[in-house]
Amino acid sequence: MTILLYGEKRVGKDTVADIIEEFIKVDRFSFAKKPKEIFCKLKGISLDDFEKNKEKYRKDLIWFAEEMKKGYPYIWVDFVKRQMNVTKVNLITDLRFKVEYEKIKEIDNVVVIHIIDKNIKEENIDKIEFENVFILDNTEKDIDKLKNKVKNILIKTGAIND
Repeated sequence: MTILLYGEKRVGKDTVADIIEEFIKVDRFSFAKKPKEIFCKLKGISLDDFEKNKEKYRKDLIWFAEEMKKGYPYIWVDFVKRQMNVTKVNLITDLRFKVEYEKIKEIDNVVVIHIIDKNIKEENIDKIEFENVFILDNTEKDIDKLKNKVKNILIKTGAIND
């Protein structure tokens, strides 16, 4: 099974990923990891510097990643697919585009957790219709409630027992 976390930036996808890892062992992936690594090498900056100044570099990183996809639309998905083991539980923390969903769905059973925050709206995310989706409202930003919601989703997916 592959769990895909979907939602606008800053809704809590990494927080939800951390909570999932409290409940089950997963192999954790990010579609943005490889473009970020390459971008940093090209810019001559460390990953730490990138993370500390994410907003400064975000626009250029997005441009770089999109330019690379013009040559091969599945480039970043394929980097993740080659690392996945479909006999384990995989967790991808940054689903944003339909092509990512479609390509992962070809190789594994997928569960999508659509994380929303009613205070955050973004245009740079594909609106995707999913087959197996759970809506997770993180508007309150209450960590205890969020942990309980994540646990309930994991129980419903069969990833953990009640």
